[in-house]
Amino acid sequence: MSEKMIGERIAYYRKKAGMSQEKVAEYMEVSRQAVTKWEGDRSKPSSDNLIKLASLFDIDVEVLLGNKDDNSPTTGDSVTISKAPWIFIGISFVVLLLYIIVGSVMKNISPGTVITGFVVLIPIQLFLHLYFTYSIKNESFNGLVGYDSKISYDLNVLKKILTHIDLNIGMSSTVFIFSSCAVDFLHLGSIAFIVIFVAYIVDLVASVLVNNYRMIDKLYRNDEDKERARKGMPVFVVYLILLLAGLFVTIIAFEEKKIDNNTAPAMKVITLTILGMLFATGGYAFENRNITKWKPEESIYKISKISILGALFSLALFGLILLV
Repeated sequence: MSEKMIGERIAYYRKKAGMSQEKVAEYMEVSRQAVTKWEGDRSKPSSDNLIKLASLFDIDVEVLLGNKDDNSPTTGDSVTISKAPWIFIGISFVVLLLYIIVGSVMKNISPGTVITGFVVLIPIQLFLHLYFTYSIKNESFNGLVGYDSKISYDLNVLKKILTHIDLNIGMSSTVFIFSSCAVDFLHLGSIAFIVIFVAYIVDLVASVLVNNYRMIDKLYRNDEDKERARKGMPVFVVYLILLLAGLFVTIIAFEEKKIDNNTAPAMKVITLTILGMLFATGGYAFENRNITKWKPEESIYKISKISILGALFSLALFGLILLV
């Protein structure tokens, strides 16, 4: 077995584990330059370091040396990309097309419904499917919200999570587009549309949270990262609830009070909404930073007062919207 093959295998299993060279160097208690030299075949790790590397990558030393095939069930190639999202995209497009044709003939077509449908179809349903497909095939996850290259992940589990989320987005988006067109044809009013829109958003968010929470123990390789993920989950849920509350209250205010665009009341509502969301985002960002820096083995986690104040100010501003 040549040194070059060992170097290539070290790089391969490091990337497969979702680890940066800095993370490997930290675990191995060597410099990042040492890891770079191992992968570039400019030096060879000692026997002890090979054992540590194999343990870190959760493989047999003989596999790392190339003397034995990797028959582990977590091989990245085992994750396949479903064709179902493309089917849902096709159904969504057909539904919108039929809505436009039938609505034009019956003179019962809403530009807002068409615009909303295509916004859901293209940026959300189509783009996210293409992006998830690219990420899974190329093992490129840096663009994903919450992904940290310094954290050690099981990439196979991460791919499975993305495929589940992708499938749910496709199904939920198709149901939403069909429902919004039906609501418009049946003249059920704006409140019915708001209800299905909020249900759609909640379903998307819930699918992400549920898939991530169920896979925490399998997704993260280090116990500290698992604990941080568990603490970060409820914080993220509260943040999303605040954003949805602000969005829902704003829509209700416009609909119930018959507020027209480009009027003083409209500007007040939008200003309060933006300020409320900024306070919520600031509180979440501050709390998320605390979770990232938290060391579970050294202390018990406590929510910061700044984050609580941010959430309270956000709720207060959303409440003022109803008084406009």
